[in-house]
Amino acid sequence: MTTRNVCLALLVSIGVLLGAVPATAEDCPAGTPSPATHRVAIAPEAPRFGSRVDVSIQLKAGEQLDVKAICFDSHPAVPENVVIGTGSLKFAFTIPAPDSQRSEALVPYGDHELTLVADVPSVPAAPGQPPTRTIFRERFSVPRLVRLDSIDSKPLRSAADTFKVILRGDGFDLEHKDNNEIRLDDDPLDICWDDADCNLKHSTIRGNVESAQRITLEHINPAEERAKAFRVCRFGKCTESRQDEGATTIHVFTALGAGLATALIVGLVLVLVYKYLRPEVIEGESYIVRALFIDKETNTYSLSKLQFYLWTLAAVYGYVYLTLARNLVQYAFGLPPLPSGLPGIVAIAGGTAIGAQVVTNMNGPKGAGLAKPTLADFVSTGDVVAADRVQFFVWTVIGATGFLVVIAHLDPRTLVELPSVPESLLMISGVSAFGYLGGKLARDPGPVVAEVTISVGPDPAAAAAQPGQPPAPPGPAGPFGILEIRGRTISADANFKISTGEESAPDDVELSFDKLVPAPADEQKIKKPRIIEQDADSKDKSMAKRLMLVVNLDDKSRPIFTTQKKQHTLIIANPDSQRVAFKFTVPETQKPA
Repeated sequence: MTTRNVCLALLVSIGVLLGAVPATAEDCPAGTPSPATHRVAIAPEAPRFGSRVDVSIQLKAGEQLDVKAICFDSHPAVPENVVIGTGSLKFAFTIPAPDSQRSEALVPYGDHELTLVADVPSVPAAPGQPPTRTIFRERFSVPRLVRLDSIDSKPLRSAADTFKVILRGDGFDLEHKDNNEIRLDDDPLDICWDDADCNLKHSTIRGNVESAQRITLEHINPAEERAKAFRVCRFGKCTESRQDEGATTIHVFTALGAGLATALIVGLVLVLVYKYLRPEVIEGESYIVRALFIDKETNTYSLSKLQFYLWTLAAVYGYVYLTLARNLVQYAFGLPPLPSGLPGIVAIAGGTAIGAQVVTNMNGPKGAGLAKPTLADFVSTGDVVAADRVQFFVWTVIGATGFLVVIAHLDPRTLVELPSVPESLLMISGVSAFGYLGGKLARDPGPVVAEVTISVGPDPAAAAAQPGQPPAPPGPAGPFGILEIRGRTISADANFKISTGEESAPDDVELSFDKLVPAPADEQKIKKPRIIEQDADSKDKSMAKRLMLVVNLDDKSRPIFTTQKKQHTLIIANPDSQRVAFKFTVPETQKPA
């Protein structure tokens, strides 16, 4: 006996036990099924061959059925758990697997035919005849299992285009579009499928089921589309999550491309600086990149140069990013326009840099501060924090960095033009620049040292005489420490101190005025630094370009002046607290006293 016959015999035995007889091929004749007259529902909606399904049939008023056998697509099956209720008939059966179909495989989607062999007690039978038996042939539909294979997008080609997201897979409901529930990170999207639906839902996200394998969505936020995962659900069954992997790749490569192009432009500038200009060497350290920010007169970092370079860099990066997005991602070839406001902010930066130089020429330089440039130079002048510089520095960093961050997050697939620089940012940048220039103009110039010479000997002015003048009276007996300072805006009323070692420390020697030797020609014998050459560019008569200190040496100060080849740091603090630190070396010709 064949396996099929054994199974059929088993089904017959079960049918006899249950009071039902399996259907035969004659009970389920081939041909076009009759129009459906009953509402048939099955569960689960996507059954498998060899699995049990529950069937519910809605009966007509007064209709009664006594199910004897059923067949599924002309294949016999046995009804189980038949329950006849008021107006409904419920039973279960195991879907038979055709010889060509393995068990547990999904039943193909689409319409299927369910044939019932049943007695109809409500229809009287002739005397001596069995109850009227009839065949009901009903259709039911197995929905296609939804599958999501990929997510991609259609980049813009012009400002009039709409950003479209394309979902590719299978099993999308083309007839009943509302059955396609689309989720973004498990949050259902409010999608409308036609004009009336959009007006009813007040939804901006428009969907179109183009086929069972493709859905197109419009007005999705590009940033969310790139960062989140999609799922498509039907009848509570959802696909696996899929993300637009190409979107992240495009975004990363565009950002890296813009960064690389900007770096090449900056590199070209640095090559020109390195090849044709000498690098700045300060205290034995060479400055190449940082030389772009250095004020050569004071050897400090310039805040006006920093803000000019930052805004220029931000503008260049943004325009390169837009150009790459339009030409390489969207294939909209051509040079895109500059955003409104960006030329204005660059103009403010350039005008501030020029204005800072004009004010410096008019009012004098800021204090040089420490011997080497430090980042503190951006918010201080002469080693003193200036509120106007702090404000200008903060808004420069916030504005330029914020602009770069916004550009870096723009989606190159939808970028048509760069965002406009807000008028409020233009206004506060202008006010901050005005405050910065006003502070430079109102502030006193700071000390700048170019050269220091140190020696031990008699007072240079004791035997000197001006042309046509008698010799100066003799001064106190020497030898003295002679400290001559050359520079700019060095106040004769400043505080002076020299380190005992190479760097400034708490044991620095203060050259207080009581340690100084008065000029021999000074009848009042005032102990203070001597102005050898006044700074004619300054309105303050106490400002000098060349200053000399004649020091009475003691046990603490004598080694500073006499130890040859020893390096020290001279610190000068003008009356407004602006300082300068300058390193010098005692010459080899110096002999201990």
